[in-house]
Amino acid sequence: MNYSYHQLSIDEFDRLYGESLQSSSQFELTFAWLKATAQFMVPDGGQVIVHCLIESEASSQLEKLVVALPLMHLSHGKALKSLGSFYSTIIAQSYASYYQVSNHANALNDLMTHILQSSSWQTLQIGPMDEDSALANLFIKQGSKPYFSKVFSQQQNIYQDKLSSFEHYYAQLPSQLKNTLSRRSKKLSKYAPYSIEIVTTNEVFDRAFRDYKAIYQASWKVNEYSYDFIEQVCRSALAKNQLRLGMLYVNDKPAAAQIWFVQANKTLSTASIFKLAYHPDFQQFSVGSILSLALSEHVLSRDKVNVIEFGMGNESYKRDWLKLTKQRLILQVYNKRNILGFIQGALSICLATLKNIKTKNT
Repeated sequence: MNYSYHQLSIDEFDRLYGESLQSSSQFELTFAWLKATAQFMVPDGGQVIVHCLIESEASSQLEKLVVALPLMHLSHGKALKSLGSFYSTIIAQSYASYYQVSNHANALNDLMTHILQSSSWQTLQIGPMDEDSALANLFIKQGSKPYFSKVFSQQQNIYQDKLSSFEHYYAQLPSQLKNTLSRRSKKLSKYAPYSIEIVTTNEVFDRAFRDYKAIYQASWKVNEYSYDFIEQVCRSALAKNQLRLGMLYVNDKPAAAQIWFVQANKTLSTASIFKLAYHPDFQQFSVGSILSLALSEHVLSRDKVNVIEFGMGNESYKRDWLKLTKQRLILQVYNKRNILGFIQGALSICLATLKNIKTKNT
């Protein structure tokens, strides 16, 4: 067996390996999400390169993808960055068509060595990723490696796992939340007839997505950077029955909308909450919470998920719905082999050290 290093465009990678990639634990880690990010979210002048290790069998023409890491090359290749955006709450630590788990960390390390040797990059920003992932460990446990890194940012992922049924999940919700849901739904019923629709098919998607945009634009949130990106990932999920677009209507007027994705692999089935919005005219009825409960019941009772997660963010309301937290990191990595990368890294680490000393002395 021989490993060879390749740099592929996103289209080349898709053509060669897109159909054979291993299933992911959540939709945001799928190749469909990655392609939409490459299409809509790469800064002007940026280039997407998928860095790959390929295994070739000498006795045949067969080639297998061992590990791949998609990166944005920015500033004429001086800065590398994980292929993600502010819509991304996690990146895949790698893509593979097959690998032995015991060798995965070694394969990542070998791939990173090739990236270092083949590029004159100065800085690499990688993440968000779970702090205990193989990719995070690769950069945190630096030793004598030709790069050093620091934590650029970290946030909490709020989630709940080991979910067995909606009834079991509902029983764990705080009494105050359950009372609020009961009171507000009764209040809304007295005010006007309302209905909840969970879109999973093409037939009504166009109308529902228009209503989602109308709610979002009327809400307290700033306007979206790219509705095209959101529509693309929704359509990709829809094609594989992984979209759960929840809509709540009051007197047939769009009042609340939520985008959830469901994704399953061999060990986990996860519902990821991507977008939440409600129309301010209906804030007094807690239409967002009413819709959240309906979607929770749907994914637990019908889709049989065993994990629900909120992405990233420490907003207090999330802890009413889900109880567990874990850290996700973005790391800033500096290339010691590049003089400007070395200087940037040394300055950054020195400034951080001085800041820590100053904090301790105050």
